[in-house]
Amino acid sequence: MRVAISRQRIRDFTLYIVIAVSFVSTLLWTADHTRNSGAEIMTWFGLGIDTLIVFGYSIQRHRREWKIRAFRLTLSRLLVLPFIVLLSVLQRVGEFRAPWWAVVIVLEQIAVDAWLTFIRPRARQPRPL
Repeated sequence: MRVAISRQRIRDFTLYIVIAVSFVSTLLWTADHTRNSGAEIMTWFGLGIDTLIVFGYSIQRHRREWKIRAFRLTLSRLLVLPFIVLLSVLQRVGEFRAPWWAVVIVLEQIAVDAWLTFIRPRARQPRPL
């Protein structure tokens, strides 16, 4: 039995591969060219994983709204706020352990998903004349 694969699925899969290779290459280059300890590198790696999990799941769960520009703008804004907060925390904390990431990921996922579900960005409606 032959399964038909659409061009969109091939494009998506290729994009996933490119993102993964870029991510791993950046991680390996950083590990090779930095004087930071392994714990510090893993802390920043955790931030990347946190972002991938939270926003990957959010995009998957709200895939229908992806075509709405307001949704993409809201998602971009939601990406910036936690990133700035976590960035400032990580600069002050020497080591951020895995159990802490588990808590951060759960809390961040709840907040982002609640925002996207209850304050759902919608396409702008035309104004009545």
